[in-house]
Amino acid sequence: MGRSKNKKALRWCGWLVGISYCAPQPGGVTHDHLHHLLEEMASHGMNYLSLMMQSYAYFDPEHDGYAWPVSNPRLAGYIDERNINAKRESEFVSRVLHEAERRGVAVEMTLNWGIWNNARIAKTYPDACLQHGKDGRPLAGSLHCPDSPGAWRLGLDEVDDLLSFYGKYPALKRFAFERISYAGRAGCYCPYTRAACSPKHAKPLERMPTAEMVRWKAENIGRKITEFTSFIKARFPRVEVGCSTVGNPHWGHDPARFSEWGIDYVQPHTIQFKTGKRQLHRTWAHLSPNPMVLHFDLRDRAPQNYPIWQKTPKIIKQVLSWVRNAPCQHIDGIVFFNEPVVSPQNRQAMYDALEAGFHVGE
Repeated sequence: MGRSKNKKALRWCGWLVGISYCAPQPGGVTHDHLHHLLEEMASHGMNYLSLMMQSYAYFDPEHDGYAWPVSNPRLAGYIDERNINAKRESEFVSRVLHEAERRGVAVEMTLNWGIWNNARIAKTYPDACLQHGKDGRPLAGSLHCPDSPGAWRLGLDEVDDLLSFYGKYPALKRFAFERISYAGRAGCYCPYTRAACSPKHAKPLERMPTAEMVRWKAENIGRKITEFTSFIKARFPRVEVGCSTVGNPHWGHDPARFSEWGIDYVQPHTIQFKTGKRQLHRTWAHLSPNPMVLHFDLRDRAPQNYPIWQKTPKIIKQVLSWVRNAPCQHIDGIVFFNEPVVSPQNRQAMYDALEAGFHVGE
């Protein structure tokens, strides 16, 4: 992508690939697939590859669990047994990391904290609790509560296991997580969250004023995120830590405090659901001044239980023009999701818009 004063500068640009998530084959993507993707990226001036290292049956019943050779025996029961990369004898992402380094491509790995198949993790993390609503029942889905000891331990164990396996490779520059949050306005009201809140507040959670609830969530989640980022940086100091978030206060996320909490960059979902230009610009302003790598969804098919906005080439080109002309200086890059299932038409629309409006690199 050539430089021009009319093009927007991006430090990073590339693809986010689910190693197993919604992959067309039971075994997930292959070495050859990623090898050819790196070649394709080079031809389009891309320099960023993000690898999603788990899948979840709630959204993709064909792929569930971890997509690397897990070492921790407590995590072993959550390996995706059909995944090629999850087997030591056929693991290939380490080779991809060598190839990325030779090409000058920075690699990020991602895990979606807290979205796990409870039936599978409960054997070794019995006190990992799904988030609850006001009625005392688990909310729909697979989102676990960061106040529950088992869920918290599992989140630390999985990132430690993943980065212990891949952290020695120089190409691996970053790790991004999603969540470490409450479900939103609906939760969490599980016994662990009630116990975490009650020492500081006389009123029960469901009777707490909204502003007070938002402040408490930010305080509690901020402590959790700080512990999580500190845990990673103490063991893997070379790795930058990002968070996939739009800064929802009902999640407990406060962008003004992200840096204090150890978050180096944010990766907000971009057109995951139908979104207008003003809404996007408001979200990006809300996340300022945190450096942003936009998580840009290119899919035209929705997964199970996840009614995304199904994209067309017209939508993709329009939204990328909004990115190009956005009145903010903290857009650091774009990562396009989920490469293995992006249609040829949407793929080409993205490349055309990228070539016309952006240049990539330091």
